[in-house]
Amino acid sequence: MRRAPWLTGLLALGFATLVAVPASTTVLQHFDVERLSAVATIIAVGEVGSVDARWNEPRTKIYTRVSVKPTEVLKGGRDLGPLMIKMIGGQVGGDAASLPGTPVFVRGERVLVFLEPREDGDGYHVVGLFQGVFRLRRDERGDEQLYQDPQPRDVTVVDDGGGRAATRMVTLEDVRAIVKGGRP
Repeated sequence: MRRAPWLTGLLALGFATLVAVPASTTVLQHFDVERLSAVATIIAVGEVGSVDARWNEPRTKIYTRVSVKPTEVLKGGRDLGPLMIKMIGGQVGGDAASLPGTPVFVRGERVLVFLEPREDGDGYHVVGLFQGVFRLRRDERGDEQLYQDPQPRDVTVVDDGGGRAATRMVTLEDVRAIVKGGRP
């Protein structure tokens, strides 16, 4: 039986597409601090309290809930209680699930987070996945510096033109200035 030439081409294109795009790759739009600040409804510095992964009710997905106790709110209100971040993925016993690019939180660390309310009303999600979390650490002089996790291997970040985007280093003072509408 002879195949139509267009069908052979379509099958070859479909196979090439499956081979060229790894199934576990996440493609993200690049978010610099200016864009994170514009999109986020809450920007806060705080300490990570609990990090707790659990199954959803029908046991079809694992979610991790992270509580962050704000020590400084740069945007979104003054008297915020603990912020509850809900992310897909995590580990429950021997079962694990992940979404490439989801940020990882460590209990007790200080972070700067860019958040939006979840559409389901169940807490917040991090804007831009890993791009919306900065870790705060003191350098050898005692100054607090921001560190962003490197781009994961299974994540592709593109800029508005479709190319790979670069992230410039910023300080907490830069972020404060950007949020207030100024330039660092």
